[in-house]
Amino acid sequence: DADWEYAEELLEKTVRNYDEFVDLIDKSAPKWGKERIAKTDMGLMTKALSELLHFPYIPIKVTLNEYLEFAKDNSTQKSSKFINGVLDKLVKQLQSQDKLVKKGRGMVG
Repeated sequence: DADWEYAEELLEKTVRNYDEFVDLIDKSAPKWGKERIAKTDMGLMTKALSELLHFPYIPIKVTLNEYLEFAKDNSTQKSSKFINGVLDKLVKQLQSQDKLVKKGRGMVG
């Protein structure tokens, strides 16, 4: 039950904030443009942003590692490096703006 609740909440928050997340990604990958980014990669990055921003008890490293592993298994050969670069840039940006708040021991970083 907890897994379903998490999945539903992640999907709902991703859909609700999708345009905002796509805009953040687009600005973080100016040489690409959102229309050039593979749909799988965009989906992974928007879900990762949703988890980073709306699930304060999931550590940043856990989120990044999970989505990078998923990209390695389910997208192009270069996707994990691309996603890692974009998400790393966004994490630093969001932290500097105090928008990325994690709670609990060992949750930051």
